[in-house]
Amino acid sequence: MKGFYLEVVWSHSLRLLFVFVLFLNYFCFARESCGASFDESLTAVSSGLPMGADVAAMGGICTLEDFSSANPAVTSISSGATRSGTINYGNFQFKKNMLEVVSGSVASSVGDVVLQLSFAHGETPLRFLSSEELFRIKRSDTLDFQFGGNVFHGLLLDGDEVYLGMGYSFNKSVQDGITFAATSRNEFVVDSSSHGVTIGFAYKPIKQVTIGGFGSRIWTNSTSIDDGWQNSEISSFHSIGHLGISAKIIEGTTLAFDYQSLSFSDSDTKFDQYFLGIEQYLIRDHVAVYGGLANGGLTTGIGLYFKNGGLNLSYGNNIAKETKEFFGSCDAYMASVYLNF
Repeated sequence: MKGFYLEVVWSHSLRLLFVFVLFLNYFCFARESCGASFDESLTAVSSGLPMGADVAAMGGICTLEDFSSANPAVTSISSGATRSGTINYGNFQFKKNMLEVVSGSVASSVGDVVLQLSFAHGETPLRFLSSEELFRIKRSDTLDFQFGGNVFHGLLLDGDEVYLGMGYSFNKSVQDGITFAATSRNEFVVDSSSHGVTIGFAYKPIKQVTIGGFGSRIWTNSTSIDDGWQNSEISSFHSIGHLGISAKIIEGTTLAFDYQSLSFSDSDTKFDQYFLGIEQYLIRDHVAVYGGLANGGLTTGIGLYFKNGGLNLSYGNNIAKETKEFFGSCDAYMASVYLNF
């Protein structure tokens, strides 16, 4: 049976993967807002960054169970593991700079509730954005807590399941740099802190399909200091709305599509982001390849899975289009290692 399964996968499903990725490349796009500020563009990119290499390879989707997800309800859909731990590394190579992100998470099932605690650290080196400005993200640290669980069985259909979840996140970041004029130079520091609340749902009408969504609101306080003098203090918030669906269309093949919208309290700027992906197993339960479109950029990757853990590697080409005006094009490399116990 295994030989028959591999023959079917290689002769038919890889063709489907190839055609699907070409479809994404030619018929899907990311709608970018004109005139967005640097801060808004940076927020849009950070909101769309994948949680791990598993979803990064699959276009950054958030609505696939047993994958990293910003939706606490999807996170709570457990496949049976009572505890798990994950370590992620991401290297985002912008034309004008480079962002490194290291993150980790631990999750545990307590009765019917799944709890997850995550931490992430990111930074960039000090590099020229233009001939007149040096910039870096000195540090950006995020602590995130999610919980959720199954709340209904048979709500609309026999055998369907409904999951609800909530999350809270806190971020502390420092950006600094130097601007140059004809006869002077100015050093600046932007110190920011933010906290956000997320409420999500996931609905499984049948075992092979997951429909999910979440809403988030993030409040930010920023203090700007120029040459040692406090220049301004700004308080604002932005909102995120996210909807997605994933479906196992045949044995070993899963398709997913997500849409995300960002809006800001102090401007009319809006970002609409689209994420699509495909998962194709080559060896049942052990080896899978991925392809997708992460807000206009093509992604690919591989997953190696074992009884109590796994490894994911991903690559994204020309992602983070919202900050292209400021940082240039971006290629992303990610790796994730997880353990179930």
